[in-house]
Amino acid sequence: MNFFKRTLTAFVLLTIFFLVIQFMPLLGFFIVLQILILVSLFEFYNLFSAKKIYPHKTLGIALALIISSSFYFEEISVELALFVALLVAGLYFLIYYNTLEKLVSFHSTVALTFFGAFYLSFTLNFFYPLMEERGPFYIYFLLVVIIVGDTGAYLFGSLWGRRKMVPIASPRKTWEGS
Repeated sequence: MNFFKRTLTAFVLLTIFFLVIQFMPLLGFFIVLQILILVSLFEFYNLFSAKKIYPHKTLGIALALIISSSFYFEEISVELALFVALLVAGLYFLIYYNTLEKLVSFHSTVALTFFGAFYLSFTLNFFYPLMEERGPFYIYFLLVVIIVGDTGAYLFGSLWGRRKMVPIASPRKTWEGS
């Protein structure tokens, strides 16, 4: 994707994010955040289909929603949500992997399913308490820091990057741009 398309996409997304952050009530903000997390989770899981690794998307969504519940409902602690998520995942895989053929991909499937749900849900949900306790300014500040850092790395790597980082995964990513 060239720089113009990236800039246009970023502008459209930033406009939507601004409207959500500035004008949505907290519940609406939380719901939009969950949609963003679930879309990100699907993208994460689809990255591995080319490698013939198939995480369990339905389970991953369930785990992400369990973890997310601890951020919205004060009665549910993060520890309890993680315990329930691990318990649900453990029972699911115990029932699902009942044949030797399925055990071949067990480790990678379990790791990607749980890691994707945990990584995306746990980290992105911190936007909610930040918004609830501090308001939109800190969300804007965090987004500006992320965008400036990513854009700077992209431009620096595009102009001066010579040494490829991981050509198989990201052919144009360079050490200089990271």
